[in-house]
Amino acid sequence: MSQPTPSKTSADTSASDRAARAPRVDEEERSPAAQPSVREPVAGPIDSTERHRRICETAYELYAQRGYADGYDVEDWLRAEVLVDQSLLDSRAP
Repeated sequence: MSQPTPSKTSADTSASDRAARAPRVDEEERSPAAQPSVREPVAGPIDSTERHRRICETAYELYAQRGYADGYDVEDWLRAEVLVDQSLLDSRAP
């Protein structure tokens, strides 16, 4: 006898499934005002607590820009990490 396959629940939905359903806007189509504000002056290396704070704020801004649609927290967090890290690298460039 074969075991019945359990139905997929919302908890089982993968990030890629949610990403496929997410309304996407290309970077070129976003206005500068629509970009999360991750640019803060950096006088030197920042500690992990400060980086975490910036990522939290940026992820929340991405969530707000999407109209507070739930289910994209992982994508928002990962995108926020990229934006914050890029901002930190850009601020250190000569």
